[in-house]
Amino acid sequence: MKVDFYYLTRTPVEQTLPLIAEKVVGQGQRLLVVSGDDDQLKRLDTALWTYRADSFLPHSREGDQPILLAEAIGAEGYHNVSLCAGVWREEAM
Repeated sequence: MKVDFYYLTRTPVEQTLPLIAEKVVGQGQRLLVVSGDDDQLKRLDTALWTYRADSFLPHSREGDQPILLAEAIGAEGYHNVSLCAGVWREEAM
């Protein structure tokens, strides 16, 4: 498992996450995006659909997708995890 830390102070996660997700998916890997904030997950969902007109990042809030947006950690097969909303989750390790 690879762990990268991003401390965002100027750019909102809705602008940064699509770039990270594009890199992960481009390497043939999967990304689990976790936030306990349903409104944030909705904003991230929108951001992944709209961040670039010439790109598509396959994602969903359920099912088997390269990018999974979830309220909790628990999905199998995701070795890249993005913890959003500033909450550390020990189960991510």
